[in-house]
Amino acid sequence: MAKNFFQKLSQTMTDTGRDMANEGKKFAEITKLNSMINNRKKREQECYSELGRGYFNISAHYQIPELEERVNEIREILNDIEMYQKKILDLKGVTICKSCGAEVGIHELFCSACGARNEDAKPEEEGLFCPVCHTPLNENDSFCINCGHKIEKPEQIPQKEEEVPEDKVCPACGAVNIGQNRFCRECGFRLDQQPAKDSILKSSVQESEVPETEPEIPEPERDVTEKEAYEAEEEEREAVAEESSGMDLW
Repeated sequence: MAKNFFQKLSQTMTDTGRDMANEGKKFAEITKLNSMINNRKKREQECYSELGRGYFNISAHYQIPELEERVNEIREILNDIEMYQKKILDLKGVTICKSCGAEVGIHELFCSACGARNEDAKPEEEGLFCPVCHTPLNENDSFCINCGHKIEKPEQIPQKEEEVPEDKVCPACGAVNIGQNRFCRECGFRLDQQPAKDSILKSSVQESEVPETEPEIPEPERDVTEKEAYEAEEEEREAVAEESSGMDLW
């Protein structure tokens, strides 16, 4: 009896294993077939999408009245997507490079990825703007009124009053010059240099020897010498002799 029991048990386990193997094969085959069905359905949807996209592209020239409503709906959807994308770019402060499609700063003149010129670049505007969404702000705003970003204001450095330079005295001639002058307006000496000792002595001597204006005194008449008196008497005698000789001729 024990032998029959073990034989039956062994046969039962064999049959059970065979049934489980068959069920496993069936499950694997069913899973494979379902995957193939899903792939074909996916491809079916892609074909429908391509068919619809192809018709949408030619709908401007060829229209089917039954599909006109769907075509108009697709156009509205595309316009909304483009508008939302543009808002995202504005919030990020970038634009799309027309050459490579990379994002470029709105104020950058050239694309950092390909070097192409950014035709949509805008000059930097004066004033205070949010660094996140670029919304114009007032000077007293601590937070952005559009996105709520905290605005960190730069520390204001107090401006120093411009100091007016003091007048400079020429060390060579003593003339007074305004603070901006580098050379003396009287003698041309460089004001930030010290003159030589000879020039200092010369200038001091010239200042001390300035002549004072004195009234002119007429020179005294000098005495006539004996020679000059004798010559004058001889001239008078000759003149008298000439006059007397002229009278005798008459």
